[in-house]
Amino acid sequence: MKIKAICLIVFLALIGCDRGLVDNHGTIKTDRSLLEDYMVTAIAFAPDGTAWIGTFFQGIILVDGNQATVYNSSNSSLPDSVWIKDIQVSPTGEVWFGGNGLFKYVGDDFEQFDSSDPNLPAGRINGIEITSDGTVWIASSTHDRGGIIQLSSDAMNTYTEENSDLPSHYINAITLDRNENLWIAFSSSGETAYLAEIADNSWTTYGEDDLGFKPYWIREIRTDNQDQVWGIIDYSLSSAFYDARPVLFRFNRDTSQTYTLPESEKGPGLAHALMVDTYDRIWVGTSRSVHLFSDGNWTGSIEIPGESSLYAIEQRNENETWIGTTRGILVVKSDP
Repeated sequence: MKIKAICLIVFLALIGCDRGLVDNHGTIKTDRSLLEDYMVTAIAFAPDGTAWIGTFFQGIILVDGNQATVYNSSNSSLPDSVWIKDIQVSPTGEVWFGGNGLFKYVGDDFEQFDSSDPNLPAGRINGIEITSDGTVWIASSTHDRGGIIQLSSDAMNTYTEENSDLPSHYINAITLDRNENLWIAFSSSGETAYLAEIADNSWTTYGEDDLGFKPYWIREIRTDNQDQVWGIIDYSLSSAFYDARPVLFRFNRDTSQTYTLPESEKGPGLAHALMVDTYDRIWVGTSRSVHLFSDGNWTGSIEIPGESSLYAIEQRNENETWIGTTRGILVVKSDP
């Protein structure tokens, strides 16, 4: 069902900060805070620089300059219970949202996909990716069912354990490399995780023997400019996650390397978010900090102020990154 969205306008309060660090690409400093009354769980940017913000039960927000438009059940078809895990903007301007449902925004309309649709393997969406030709990949997963949806202009294909080489229904994350091959992080049991790659409709699965280690739970994956896959490992489901097990890994189809957090990290350091920026610098978000990794070393960290935790990291342009937290967005400036 589509409903014309009525705009609820709020203006952003900007708060300056002066924390900073210097790494291989110059000075990085927190610049300002936005939307401090919102728990921000996903961020995406349109080509014109406007931002789409996903929240936990607080609607979807469009940020354009210093003005924010909040969409919720009072002015759109979005339910009050919606929370958003991932957002992607297509080349034609469609905006896709995934979390405890699948939504699409075109023009001034929201469309919600029915969770009972047989083409959706499960109602929970863990990731969305869109290729340059507009093909939409959707990772759909719950504890007992799930799969991958490939949605193009002329067809919809659904891949599950039953009809494809997908070895598990529980998909944690997906990402595209520079050749637009799809990478999938999935789990097959409580303590075993894998990667898979779809290239030219061929599937390749990489397990413990290929990766060179046994990842506990892959929470997020991204690729860099060399098409290496980077991932973060989350131990939050483990009863002994306080030890110094690796949190970050790199895989290039032949070899892999794992990395533990720097000694400055206090507490268990659960990995929550991952981003690879323009300079192939890796941003790893834990409970209270963002750690930067480049050229084989940890180069610095950004403290999340107050008692907030972080959930998303996205680069707006080569000199600006937004960090989504339980108390809004922290805007970080880079001077390369």
